[in-house]
Amino acid sequence: MRCVVPCITVYQLYGFHRPYFIFCILILISSAAGCTVQGIKDNVRNTFTSSDTKIIKHHVEQDLRDIEDLMNRLYLKNPKYEPSAMIRRQKIDAIFRHGAVPECNDFFHMESYEILTLTFSPDCPCADRVFMLGLGLSKSIREAYDIDDKFFVTGVQVPEERLERLYHNLSQVNWRLKTYRDENGELLFKTNEAGENGYINMEYEKIFTRMLTRTGDDIYLRDGLVNNLLFRSTTVFLSILTI
Repeated sequence: MRCVVPCITVYQLYGFHRPYFIFCILILISSAAGCTVQGIKDNVRNTFTSSDTKIIKHHVEQDLRDIEDLMNRLYLKNPKYEPSAMIRRQKIDAIFRHGAVPECNDFFHMESYEILTLTFSPDCPCADRVFMLGLGLSKSIREAYDIDDKFFVTGVQVPEERLERLYHNLSQVNWRLKTYRDENGELLFKTNEAGENGYINMEYEKIFTRMLTRTGDDIYLRDGLVNNLLFRSTTVFLSILTI
């Protein structure tokens, strides 16, 4: 809620009769009292936060929301990775909010590219590949932008190399989801498929398209590097290097 204090000129005050003057003073006091410390901080933050910063923060929030949606959809499509709906919820909360899943704690300390590599590995050490995928993707976003624990005032603080690696890794995951198979020739993840009426569910494709578009926009916003073809199609995940 925005804090607004009436602005009355000295001329106006002197032009009032005494009762009106007192009335105006009371309005000023009550208005000022309604301005909480948090409200003042929010107003200052909004005033001095650049547009590119707001856009990037919004993109990060939307990316994490899309990854959570992706996990929910994959669990429904691939229940074998975690049959329990309650434990699925616990795992998702552990990634995006506060919580813990003891049998998965070791993976939280790994880097994103390591988690994503294991996700599609034939000998993945975690039976729940959906959890591994969600954790790897969410860490990719956080590693690339790294804006949670720092004073973030401009998009220039986000290194372009990290955004390029993020774009590459998102592209890799999108491709592997649709192509990687187990030892029996079955896809590791069931995603897009045609229904009985011939309609193809492309929600998974739409999720990655949104994330890739946001990342591409941030690269362009960051330094106009839309023409820098570092978005290579190799077959390994790249580490999000820290500076």
